[in-house]
Order: sequence, then C-alpha cells, then structure tokens
Amino acid sequence: MAKRHKGEGSFQHIVPIKCEKCKDFVQCQIRLDSSKKCRKHDFKDFWRYQYYEKGTDGISVRKSIQAKSYKELVARVERMQMDKGGLSNDSITVGQWCDRWRDVMLPGTVKESTLKSYKFMLSYVTDKIRKKRLTKLTPLELQTMFTELKESGAKKSGENLSSTTVRRIRSTLISCFQSAIDNGFMTVNVAKKTKPPLDNDRREISFLTEDEIQRLLEVADSGEYYKADEEAMEDEGIHYLIKQWSIVIRLTLATGMRRGEVFGLTWNSVNFHKKKISIKTNLQGGKLETPKTKHSIRTINVDADTMQRLEEWKDYQKRYAFDLSDLFHNRLGTVFTGVFGEPVQLDNFRNRVFNRMIAKAGIADTVTMHSLRHTHATQLLSEGKNPKMVSKRLGHSSVAFTLQTYVHVLEEDDQDAADAMGEIMNPKRQKAS
Repeated sequence: MAKRHKGEGSFQHIVPIKCEKCKDFVQCQIRLDSSKKCRKHDFKDFWRYQYYEKGTDGISVRKSIQAKSYKELVARVERMQMDKGGLSNDSITVGQWCDRWRDVMLPGTVKESTLKSYKFMLSYVTDKIRKKRLTKLTPLELQTMFTELKESGAKKSGENLSSTTVRRIRSTLISCFQSAIDNGFMTVNVAKKTKPPLDNDRREISFLTEDEIQRLLEVADSGEYYKADEEAMEDEGIHYLIKQWSIVIRLTLATGMRRGEVFGLTWNSVNFHKKKISIKTNLQGGKLETPKTKHSIRTINVDADTMQRLEEWKDYQKRYAFDLSDLFHNRLGTVFTGVFGEPVQLDNFRNRVFNRMIAKAGIADTVTMHSLRHTHATQLLSEGKNPKMVSKRLGHSSVAFTLQTYVHVLEEDDQDAADAMGEIMNPKRQKAS
C-alpha cells in the first residue's frame, strides 16, 4: 500500500506475486512477458518512492528512488528533498533537522510509544539551540542548555526538571544527531560529547506493606470505591468492571507485570493447565505492541489462587459477552476490556478507578499502578528469593539492574546479616541479654 509523503510522492512496498503459469514469484506485472510467464530471476521485495518533477521544458516527468528497506529509502528521499529545498550541510539548522528526523525519518521505523516519547523530548529543545546551524553547534552550548533545563525547565511550573528527564532529552538528541551524521549533515555527534546530569534527585520507589496489600484487595473486591447511585449499581456493565478491576489488582500484585502488559495480556497467552502466563504483548494507545524490550518477552508462573480467579473471570466474561451479543466485540482478544469489549484506556483506569481505590483503602496518593510491580519485587526479595529469578519475572535486562532498583531491600538484609554475625561472634552476650 502506498504511503503519502509531504504531498510530493508515495512510498510503495513492491512485493512478489505469483506468475499465473509457472507459479514462480515475481515482483510485479511488468515482469511478465506476453505469455504471462515470468522471467527466471531471483526476485526480492524492495521499497520505491515515486514522484513527479518538472523538466526544463516544463513537462512533469515521473521519477523514482529505490532501496532494499523502508528506513534506507526514507533516508535517500530525505536527502533528495533537502537538496531540492536548498538545505545544504552549511545552512540547515538544529530545529530543521530535528523536525525532519521526527516527522520523516522516525515514522514507520519505531513503535508509536517510542515516537511519542521522542517528540516530547524534542519539545524541550530551546529556541536558541533550534536556531543554531547544525554544523556550528558545540558541546558547550548543549551542556548549557541541559543545565538550564535542569534548573528551570519544567513546562508548567518553570521549576527544576528532573535529572531523569534531562538524561532522556540528551539520549534523544544523541539518536537524532547520529541520524544527521548517517545522512551526511554532521561529522561529529556533539550530544555524545556532553555529560549527563547526576542522577541525584531520583524519587524513592513506593511499595505497599502487607497490611496495605490486604486493604487494597478488600476494597477492590468490594467495589466500595465505585461512586454511583443505586440504580446504576444494578447495571451489569458496572458489575463487569468491578469484577474485572479486582482481578487486575490481584494479577498485577501476583506477577509484577507492567500496566501495559496487564491490559495487553491476551487469552491465548494464558496457560491454565501449567499455571503460566506468557508476556508477549503490550497495550499502547489502544493497540497491541511488542513489550518494552526483548527481556520483557517472558513466561512466568502464577499462583494457584490467582489462576483460579482468572479462569472464573474468563467464564464470566464469556457469559457477559454472550448476553450482549453483537454489542460486545473484543477485537484484540485481551483478558481485560471495556464494557463493550474495547481496549482499556490506561489513563481513565488510573484516574477513575485506581486513584479511588487507594484513597478508599487509606493508602498514600504517591502509590501508583507501577507501585504494585515494585511491591511484587520487594516482597519476593525480602523473603530471600533468588534475585535472578525476580529479575526474570520482572523482565529486567540484568540482575544488577534489579538489585540497584531495589537497594532498599538489600539495606535491610545487610542489617540482618550484621546482627546474625554478631550473634555468632558473641553467643554468650546474646544469651545474657
């Protein structure tokens, strides 16, 4: 299918088709002779960009650019368009390149969630830097911008911007400028020559105590957080949601899955017989994507009680869908849906459900859905479970990252270890006390 590009032409993915006679694969009808037999060649698919350009005589001539991959073709088209627009290596500004990279180079090559993140990070680049010529930008100017953002870069309040956000802006510019180098518009990645800010303002992770876990589960099961009149509470759709959100909380606590992984879980990824869940999809913007990283694709065991509740939920959902007939359409086949089978809207769940739950349970408002993931890891590590196993369940890239994230548990274990060693060395004193 053709993709429009700036109103000038179209991207075409040329894929092989079968010859009517010998059934060999060929690229297009042009490759067939008059007898409709294909030429004996090893044809492969490719990408082509077609556009029209006026010649010296004023007549439009069709031209094309070809490449083996979409990404390579976009780069060639981008270079051609910049040359046509008079954007030479010496004249293009940082802002012009950032816009081109964002609007032309990235779409179709990265996930929608990644593209959205890149766009947001690029919005922090100041006008002063955007006006600079790309080839004249220096590491010192970028470092100054990072410092200014750290001190007063918050969009709404104008207060300090977190070190984490500044680091993400820096990494985005590194990728952006690397693309400029690959396309011949820069020779040095000046963003790489800057220093990231110290990560000294990271918030402590929030997690639930055992008592808070029980209170949250009780509220989720009862549906007390749901504000509605008596007539509305009789609606089967509301009962559907209350039952569903209860399972969502239990499953997240039991597995440590990320929010998008929970709501992107499909029924064909649940193995009731082996009590396992395969995490291979992630819900973003109403679409199923592959998980965050390759390590996020994993299979984990789930306790018997949670799996039984999940199986009961599946039976209930089937009955509910049958009663609604054509009104219920779960097109993604996910475990959790809206009342008519549509994908769950993550922000709505947070604002209208989860925040009400923790308020009703008397839990601090610093707790988020992600805190349930932290709770899962904290409880397992505090029980002395193997960090490698915990890291695998969470889908972390390494055990070291897991231990660094949950250092608070290690500090508690360190004190226990110190006390245990003291008992070994001073048994008489311990008995006397």
